Amino acid sequence: MLHGAKPRRRRRSASQARVYAQPNFELLIPEECPADLHREIASIARIRSLDRFWTYVLSPDSVARGVEEGLTAEQAVEKLESVVEGTLPSNVSVTRS
Repeated sequence: MLHGAKPRRRRRSASQARVYAQPNFELLIPEECPADLHREIASIARIRSLDRFWTYVLSPDSVARGVEEGLTAEQAVEKLESVVEGTLPSNVSVTRS
């Protein structure tokens, strides 16, 4: 006798994917988020761990790497604002000179 298949978790589309920003500069990304979102975040943050949530860490070096690859600080913040659930922590901002 065959049993019915268990319902699978529905994956969010790329437009629904959300990142959770922590005040300690960590970004938590659920494992079901699409690869493009991981590539975008990896351009300005270093991956710390892989688990149910992938943990990326923003650091001056990681952001500098993104700038070296052609991003401006404003673009990096815009990217974060577009994917982070809620508001960014106050310690993540663009300093204008």
